[in-house]
Amino acid sequence: GDLHEGNVLVTEDGALGLIDPDQLRPARFVSRRRRVRNLERLWRDFPSLPRWTALRAMVRYAGSAAAARPLCRAVAARAEAKRLQYGLPPR
Repeated sequence: GDLHEGNVLVTEDGALGLIDPDQLRPARFVSRRRRVRNLERLWRDFPSLPRWTALRAMVRYAGSAAAARPLCRAVAARAEAKRLQYGLPPR
């Protein structure tokens, strides 16, 4: 299945929910590289999402602020590379 912005609900407290997950399949293992790629794509899919909301969601996803820091750095680096590659405006 293809996870995209139309399948994701972000609550006010930063929790993530899935809408219509019928085509999504759980993965036994998700590598760090794939995790960063997927999170960066979600970040790109939600250009109007406030940065604070995205950070709260990332902390919840990672389990702690300490675990979220390196993940956020990796996602931000990939997002910047993709922004330059596709000629997108800065966020």
